Amino acid sequence: MSSVLNQTGAAQRPRRAPEAAVVIAVLAWAVGPIFVSSLSVSLPTIVFWRQLIWLPVLFVLAHTLGDGFTRHHLAISWKPGVFFALSTALGFGSFQQTTIANATLIGSLTPAVLLFVAPRILGEKITAQRVVYSLVSFVGVVAVVVGAESAGGSSEHGLLGDAMALGNMLIWTVYFIVAKQAR
Repeated sequence: MSSVLNQTGAAQRPRRAPEAAVVIAVLAWAVGPIFVSSLSVSLPTIVFWRQLIWLPVLFVLAHTLGDGFTRHHLAISWKPGVFFALSTALGFGSFQQTTIANATLIGSLTPAVLLFVAPRILGEKITAQRVVYSLVSFVGVVAVVVGAESAGGSSEHGLLGDAMALGNMLIWTVYFIVAKQAR
């Protein structure tokens, strides 16, 4: 990896870690529901193993690429962490109780909910660009879901799973807001 000079003339390596993290997260979010829906173990077991596997990885990344994990980090991250954990549990539960298509479609409403909530809570402005992006995102998810269902997707559908997906979407929205406020 080549190094570049910063404003003081000292060499520094370009930071590729954020881009790599996004790629890994998107891939995990893409294939995770497929694996979870095929598991026959209980929801608490799934969440337990997910946390057991990822927590050490996150601590290593924090110490390797950042400034570690301190009490200050804990103080600002515990509240978003609680909402993230609840969202994870409801999301995985919804994948087992309804179709992945329904869970994905319901979850894709998050940007629309944020459009109405963010101005009041975060003081952000609703721009035409954000509205268009939210609509394009939702229409894209609908197109994929409809395509998947017409191609012979799973017909397992449960109202409990849809309710869990809705709860997941609402809790993820709260997580997003609380995490943004913590920054």
